[in-house]
Amino acid sequence: MPPMDRKVGILGGMGPEATAAFFREVIRRTPAERDQDHLPIVVVNDPTIPDRTEHLLRGGPSPLPALIEAARTLEAAGAGLIAIPCNTAHAYHSEIAAVVAVPVLHIVEETADEARRLLGPGAGVGILSTRATLQICLYQPLLAERGLDTVLPPDSVQRLVS
Repeated sequence: MPPMDRKVGILGGMGPEATAAFFREVIRRTPAERDQDHLPIVVVNDPTIPDRTEHLLRGGPSPLPALIEAARTLEAAGAGLIAIPCNTAHAYHSEIAAVVAVPVLHIVEETADEARRLLGPGAGVGILSTRATLQICLYQPLLAERGLDTVLPPDSVQRLVS
């Protein structure tokens, strides 16, 4: 975590509900007895960021310029690290991380590490995500590197998700 004189940055709006849920989870998991014990957090909640799935699968407008702008805004606001609560946006993680001087957490790496810790090698990990996240294989290689098997939903279920 960043020192208390730095803020946690949340690059959100790519599902505003996902951003709000992540923010709530940070608050819920912070051991705090009073307001002043909580982490300072700054949020960019920009639902106008172009759709990641549309760009990745159908060549729509790239969200990268808006993602970079939001990351720079968070850094300028004093963020000591940046979290992005959108799985599909992590397709652009390396480009975002390259333009800011603060760490940008990688949701897939963190998830794969935690799955390995909780389940052990050889376990199956289900992926319920957008079609783009599945088709660009965002999770599969990192899970495999950690000795975990990927379990994908049947098409009938996937159609309900994206």
